[in-house]
Amino acid sequence: MKGLEKILRGIIKYQLTDKVRMKLSPQNIIEYPTAMSLLFSLKNQCHTHSGTPLQMWLKKYGVASVRKFDQLDSKFVGPLTFQGRFSQLNFQVNIDPENKFPIEDKLSQVNCLQQLQNIATFPILHEKLSKNQIRLHAIWIDVRTGNVSIFSRDEKQFVEITERNYLQLKYFPSQEPIVSPDIDHLNLLRRC
Repeated sequence: MKGLEKILRGIIKYQLTDKVRMKLSPQNIIEYPTAMSLLFSLKNQCHTHSGTPLQMWLKKYGVASVRKFDQLDSKFVGPLTFQGRFSQLNFQVNIDPENKFPIEDKLSQVNCLQQLQNIATFPILHEKLSKNQIRLHAIWIDVRTGNVSIFSRDEKQFVEITERNYLQLKYFPSQEPIVSPDIDHLNLLRRC
């Protein structure tokens, strides 16, 4: 687990140093439209072929996330089921069960998990995934607060990475062990 552990330790270091220096607080955060805000505003237009180049790109490549997001009920409560070609990509998730994020962030979390499914389709990863030699992890950053969360298959939700829990997060007891311990994890550090 040395790859994931390195990532988690780096996140803790960021939280203790860089995040403190940035002094993130509600009054220091500038609200700006994100790609997820734009995608959410276009979610009912994904089938149309008009708009700016950015809108067209978002509609083309965001449609899978929008379709998955639309599976949530009217209160945006899950669970959502993701199914992939490999067993580690079959899971259920509850998006923001505590309802503490705005709708665009909920879509962003769905998109982060959809990207996990997308990267697994790369032929270069098929053999290692099928032999359980690597694991894919979804990491989501709350751009408003700087908090970093990792998707926990055991808890079926994104869990904020903290000093108190990062050592436990590197273990995923419900998953089969890595077959070859010398192969590092493929970690997705995406600003979803």
